Amino acid sequence: MMGPVDLPPQSACAARWLLGMLALPCILVAGIAHAAAPTRLEASPRQLLSGRDTRSTLTVSGLPADARLACSAGRVLPLRRSAPDTLQATFVPPRTEVLAPILCAAVSPSSGAHATVVLEVQRRQVLPLTGLPPLGRVEVRIGEALYGPVRANATGQAEVPVLLTPTLAQATVSATAPGQPPQQRSLPLPVSSRPGVLLLAEGSSVEADGVRGVRVWAFAIDGRGEPLEAPPSFSRTGGTFEPQRVAPGVHVGTFVPTPRAAPGEAVLTALTGTGESSSVRVALRAGVKPVLRVEAASPELLADGASGTDITVSVRDAQGRALPGQPVRLQATRGEVAPLQDRGDGTYLARYRAPIGGGEERLTALLEGAPPASLALKLRPPPRLTLEASTHELPADGVTRLVLQLTARDTRGALAPDGTEISLTTTLGLVPASARTRDGRATVEWVSGHQAGEALIEARWEDASSRVSVRLVPGAAARLRVRTEEREVLCGGTDSAQVHLLVQDAYGNPLDGVPITLSAAGTQAERGHFERVAALGGGEFVTRFHPPARCEGGVATLLAAAGDARGDARLTLTSRMPRGLTVRLGAQSNLGRLVQPTFELEGDVRPYALGERLAASASLQVAWGRLSLRGESATHEPFDLTGTALTTTVSAGARWLVPLTGSLSAYAGAGLDAHLTRFDWRISLDQGLQRQLSLAFGGHARLGLTWSFGPGELVLQGRYGLARLPDSGTFQGSIGGLSASLGYRFPL
Repeated sequence: MMGPVDLPPQSACAARWLLGMLALPCILVAGIAHAAAPTRLEASPRQLLSGRDTRSTLTVSGLPADARLACSAGRVLPLRRSAPDTLQATFVPPRTEVLAPILCAAVSPSSGAHATVVLEVQRRQVLPLTGLPPLGRVEVRIGEALYGPVRANATGQAEVPVLLTPTLAQATVSATAPGQPPQQRSLPLPVSSRPGVLLLAEGSSVEADGVRGVRVWAFAIDGRGEPLEAPPSFSRTGGTFEPQRVAPGVHVGTFVPTPRAAPGEAVLTALTGTGESSSVRVALRAGVKPVLRVEAASPELLADGASGTDITVSVRDAQGRALPGQPVRLQATRGEVAPLQDRGDGTYLARYRAPIGGGEERLTALLEGAPPASLALKLRPPPRLTLEASTHELPADGVTRLVLQLTARDTRGALAPDGTEISLTTTLGLVPASARTRDGRATVEWVSGHQAGEALIEARWEDASSRVSVRLVPGAAARLRVRTEEREVLCGGTDSAQVHLLVQDAYGNPLDGVPITLSAAGTQAERGHFERVAALGGGEFVTRFHPPARCEGGVATLLAAAGDARGDARLTLTSRMPRGLTVRLGAQSNLGRLVQPTFELEGDVRPYALGERLAASASLQVAWGRLSLRGESATHEPFDLTGTALTTTVSAGARWLVPLTGSLSAYAGAGLDAHLTRFDWRISLDQGLQRQLSLAFGGHARLGLTWSFGPGELVLQGRYGLARLPDSGTFQGSIGGLSASLGYRFPL
């Protein structure tokens, strides 16, 4: 048997160290288990039967003691702690016949953790069914639950008691007739399943300094109780809120109210796409000390009882930040002040109407928690006599009437007594010589005159006078005169005529700035054009008319229109026949075998009467070339002949042009020719120079193509001449045969 053993101090320390090492894993395991405790929100029961279940217990686990709990419908009683890490609350469902999921959520402001649970309110109901097989067997399936079977009556009707839940809106009806296979159909249930939204704030009040805020959680579910992916829309009164998604159907943000100098309330509302909403209200404590400033659009007013000005009150804090949404008041000792309107940028606007009588008026702006601010307005006594017109511009037609308003006041600013006579005069138009006041005012009519200009209307009473001016404008255009400086112009693209126009109304008043439409008719004048119309003032305008480049000649009419007014002038157009000069280079065959280069000048005219398709022409052509022949004399001696041939041809003819495309045309023509041929030659038997001059007459036919190029035309021509040299000469045969040339026609 062993008695007590005393351990030395070193042994005791070693034992304590060993016990600590053995206890450390247990402490770590317990801490890990406590930290890993999940955050849960449970409901018992989660499915409530309408009319039977009046309570449900909500259990929150894994959240600190600052947990907050709320539901989208119904009522939640205060939380109570049932265990060290468990909170419980009693939920009372709402009294409603509408079936919809109820969203409950719990959050911890300190940790940010949250949990949700969806409760379902169910209802027992009898479904009336029609259109069933008589005496058939009927069953109704809603989700996984099967109700029935019941027997249909002889008319095909039946009633099936079912349990409706908000998350199931369709049922399947199975009907089996005796001896027949079952038939199934879908049946919509009287369930209006809608999304739900819930807002939870970490606190119910905050200091409204523009910096501090309240964190708000937004939870949203769809009609089936699943998290709503589409974020709800948010509206707020007096603050800012920028939410962020932290989980499916969960958004968190800080609601920062606008600064306030007095207590108040801010509201944040979340709204789903189908109209369901949830709101939180935050009580606001004064957070800033505002500074007021009062300004007026006009520091001086007419004290006539009607004049007014806009008063602006600016509210800012000590750092200069704008403070909208403040309960600012504006007071005045005299006159009237309209209620202030918050413009949302720290300024508040009100309309002030001045009283009757001059002096000074002081406006004072008041706001709880801020020193008042004031503004002095100078009130001027009104004029003794005022004359006002409803408009300052009238037509000078002699019938239009203008209502003039007269106001007369005494030296103190009070309205003149009834029957006060006021004299009137005018420079244009008609006005009564005098008018009498009633309640200090009088109304007269002024009739416009026929003369355009500025009418000055003047009213006089004692030593006071007032004037008003009215501008009499001309009426619509009724007269239009057209005149040309030239009586005759030449069609050719270089000549023109200056045209003067005068526009007046029915009473002879000139009109400026009216649109004028110009046109020309007759003798192809419609192909001409007018320059831009220039205004000279006093109703006068000027332009210039350019006739067409080609015309047949005659009298053209220049037409002008301004509104309903019309005018015209006659102008003689002189025709200028189109002319042209063509330069050609080509090659021509003579004597059946001799090919000579040619140079040709041709002039032509195209009468406009035939549409410029028929052209008459005259040409001069020169062909020159060398020739070499080998022959045999009468005595049968061989010889060689060398020489030159110069042919000058004068032609006159006509051709007909046919357009092919916009720039390409073809023509065919014929004419008469006169050929003068000169031959100079030498033969080997006789070294002397011999010469022959021959004159021949004939005709020609030609075909060609023209292509517009630049100011003129490129011309490709093929020509065949019919002429023979006289038999009396040494050289005999046909000349001016087939030729081809390329040239350019220059317009003249």
